[in-house]
Amino acid sequence: MQHGYLLRALIPLLLLLTSFIGSGWAPFAVDEQLQVLLPHPAQEMDMAKLTGRSLPNTRVLWTTDSLALYQIIQVKLTPEQMATVMGEENRQKYYNGVLKGLLNAQTDGVLLERTWFSTAAGPGMEVKVRARHQSTGKLVVKYSRSLLANGVGYAFNFIPKDLTDTAGVSGAEQRRRFFSSIQLIPAHKK
Repeated sequence: MQHGYLLRALIPLLLLLTSFIGSGWAPFAVDEQLQVLLPHPAQEMDMAKLTGRSLPNTRVLWTTDSLALYQIIQVKLTPEQMATVMGEENRQKYYNGVLKGLLNAQTDGVLLERTWFSTAAGPGMEVKVRARHQSTGKLVVKYSRSLLANGVGYAFNFIPKDLTDTAGVSGAEQRRRFFSSIQLIPAHKK
């Protein structure tokens, strides 16, 4: 009889543990200094084929699951560009420029929220933006984190697939998992 109680107590714990085993999320090395968890391995976009022009020092990686598009943009700064982002004031100007570019790239883009997160490389910026979806014209909410680390600018975009969600709550757990997994790789592990 005691075994029955023990078994019933263990079943919820086992179900919880097995839900993580089958989740499919795995570390993905964006480059030699940064990794992030993704639900599936990322693919690299051929920007020359997509835009008709080459974007030097820029990589766009993406993957998707049933809830969202996960996009990573990596831009390696030139020595001249790196000199312009040194220091706290210039770093803030960099993030302000990223935000301006993000909003300008959206149809009816509006900043809903801007917060900061800490990393070993310094602060990063997280934004919540509402904009019109290109094909449906509906207002949707998108999220982005930007980080400047050792001469590389990164953008991590989470774009929910639920086009009826105008509040931006769809996929919140996956977004938190994606964003909170952004990790600089210590030099001794490279």
